[in-house]
Amino acid sequence: MVKEECEKVFEELRDLLMRLDLLRMDLLEMSEKLYGTALRPHEFMERVYRDMARGLLEVRDNNLCLGRRCISLPELIDKLRDYRKLLAERRKSLFNLIERCRG
Repeated sequence: MVKEECEKVFEELRDLLMRLDLLRMDLLEMSEKLYGTALRPHEFMERVYRDMARGLLEVRDNNLCLGRRCISLPELIDKLRDYRKLLAERRKSLFNLIERCRG
């Protein structure tokens, strides 16, 4: 029983990590499009917040723009929300792994 539960948790964690990696790649691509350089998601979020506070970013036609470089604002918001949600799910899944797979 423990082995089956453990395998199930491993499978769930593997799927979650694959979704997280795909989301990271999307955010890397968005940061490169906006800033001209690929930033890790955490760095990207911090830079967007900082640049918004400084007035460097502006919203035009539902896009977040830095000069002539623009990305879809609704898409960015969705991806950042999903990223934070998946990070929380990852923590929960790792906790489940520890609890269910102690042998």
